[in-house]
Amino acid sequence: MKHGDLLFPVRVIQHGLDVHPLPVRQELIANLRFEVNGKKYDLFDYLALNRVAGLLILKNGAVVREDYELGTGPNTHWPSFSMAKSITSTLIGAALLDGKIPSLDDPVTK
Repeated sequence: MKHGDLLFPVRVIQHGLDVHPLPVRQELIANLRFEVNGKKYDLFDYLALNRVAGLLILKNGAVVREDYELGTGPNTHWPSFSMAKSITSTLIGAALLDGKIPSLDDPVTK
């Protein structure tokens, strides 16, 4: 889906004037290792088994791990799919905290 913007209708949303790049921590998270049902895996196993195209891990507002797979890179146009839901829910939480919306029951369009 590397060229999803050529296959589906898209709408470019311009960023605001006050843009802040995410800071990158000096000490990045190294290759993570974990065990599931007695099998040992590392981060790259997880990315490959789940066909993850991109991974971004933030800790305390800074990038601690950024990885691209499946022939993608930081400038690849890729449909956001479920990531859009995560961003939307984060923005709704921020709007609620800032008093921009009175309730989580408000429609997302508000």
